[in-house]
Amino acid sequence: IEVMACSPSLTAGLTGALLGSKLLRFNRNQTIVCGIRTGALSGYFFTQEFLSSHLALSKKNLAQQSLDQQQQQTDSSWSSDG
Repeated sequence: IEVMACSPSLTAGLTGALLGSKLLRFNRNQTIVCGIRTGALSGYFFTQEFLSSHLALSKKNLAQQSLDQQQQQTDSSWSSDG
């Protein structure tokens, strides 16, 4: 999951540093800190979103498997009664 968030966080960090340098007229040290903070926060939030979407997909798959098992049990009980 961390690998997926690496590229967007790196891009966000570089973009944040560039914007901080050009638009906000940060000096060199402020620009570096701005890039690091932006990248770290972006990576954190991307990771959280990837995690929540994967958890939601897993819950959906588990619910579908449970429904399939119940359907198979219902079908087998109907066929054995006949």
